[in-house]
Amino acid sequence: MSSRKFKVSVIVPMYNVERYLQKCVDSLLAQTLKDIEIILVDDGSPDKCGAIAEKYAASFENVKSYHRANGGLGPARNTGIEIAQGDYIGFVDSDDWVHPWMFERLYQAAIRSHADIAVGGLEEWTDGKLNNIKGHPFAGKVLTSVDEISLPRMLLYGRDAKDKATTPYPVAVTTSIYRRSLFDKRAVRFHDVLSEDVFFNLDIYRHAHRIAFIDSCGYCYRKDCQASITRTFSPEKADRYACFFSLLAQYALREDDSESCLRRACRKMVDYARSYVFMVEKSSLSINEKVKAVNSLTSKVEFKRYCADYPANSLPSVQALFHRLLVGGHERTALMLTRLRMIARGEK
Repeated sequence: MSSRKFKVSVIVPMYNVERYLQKCVDSLLAQTLKDIEIILVDDGSPDKCGAIAEKYAASFENVKSYHRANGGLGPARNTGIEIAQGDYIGFVDSDDWVHPWMFERLYQAAIRSHADIAVGGLEEWTDGKLNNIKGHPFAGKVLTSVDEISLPRMLLYGRDAKDKATTPYPVAVTTSIYRRSLFDKRAVRFHDVLSEDVFFNLDIYRHAHRIAFIDSCGYCYRKDCQASITRTFSPEKADRYACFFSLLAQYALREDDSESCLRRACRKMVDYARSYVFMVEKSSLSINEKVKAVNSLTSKVEFKRYCADYPANSLPSVQALFHRLLVGGHERTALMLTRLRMIARGEK
């Protein structure tokens, strides 16, 4: 094991991203923050990711490569956590990249504020063009008490029913760094579930004493048409969404304010059901297969338990219409509305 002291360890799980990996790793090597550790975790990738990682590790002292059998994003990140030596730990998805100053600004904010977690915003890129900048809603704030930290933590469950905002609250771990002692003392790890970032942040925010949110948006999220777990469809997806619904409800019911958290969680489930239909519509399935795929989720007991009775009139108007269609069994019409929305946004 290297005796070198690292300020930040960055964990990069890799699976079938050979085309994008060099841009990702090179952006980490270009960081203005010195003493950064880069951990490349080959999650049983069928392409050349593992070989590329080995070349980087052989060429740069601060790059480590690790190979494991395929187990998913969460377990691959957990492997990196076990290896990491930095004072803070960050995560970058291997088809994305970061600006050279990202980790220096996060680290400086954490040190300046004595924060356990530092959080930034992100940029969305499509086909090489910047199309959106998403600053964090709490940017510029340092939260220093349990009561203050409970505000963003509650939003991780979902928005309140009275909140008419249509933009999802950010839950991704990739715009943050986390003090490594939180992992060591609290044994916080990723679950092997859909949207593992939600549960990870719910766990780790509970143990944080200070969280600093910065104005910078250093993470570059690639929204090209590359295959990813969020953009492809398989028959097992409905089961994964149902498991997500169940686990989120379990988390909510363990909170002191369980009733409020469960209401928020149900709204998030409603939002996820809508995103599931968008995913189905983007697939190459026939229209009849798409209807069947949507029904495979709406017929789940978890959807009926947590989504069907959600008050549609509390949602923004278009979302309310969409939710009524799903609950009413009008899958074909919901898919048609989805297609129209995608055409209007230039996604079809």
